[in-house]
Amino acid sequence: RYAVLRRDPSKSHGEIATVRLEPVTGRKHQLRKHFARELGAPIAGDRRYMPRVAARGDPGGLLLFARRLQLPATAATAAVDVDAPEPPRFAAFRAAERPD
Repeated sequence: RYAVLRRDPSKSHGEIATVRLEPVTGRKHQLRKHFARELGAPIAGDRRYMPRVAARGDPGGLLLFARRLQLPATAATAAVDVDAPEPPRFAAFRAAERPD
C-alpha cells in the first residue's frame, strides 16, 4: 500500500512525489520493484531497477528510508516504536530539482 504525501515539479523528471509505503511481505526489493516495474515510477536514485532514469537528476543514492519502525513486544523484549526525521538530502534533492 502507498499514499502520495506530496508532489513537486521537477526539471529532470516532470514531477517527483513523496510517498508513504507500507510493505506487505518484507520481501527483498519489494517496494523498489513494485514502483519501478508495476507503476513505472522508480524511487529516486534507484540504479538497479531504473538506471537511465536514476542518472537524470541523481540524488547521490537511493531516496528510501524508514520514517517509522514498529516492532511488537515478545516474551523477551518490550515493543519498539521509533520515529526518524527525513534525511536532509531528500529536501536538497527536491530543491535541486525545482524548475527555475
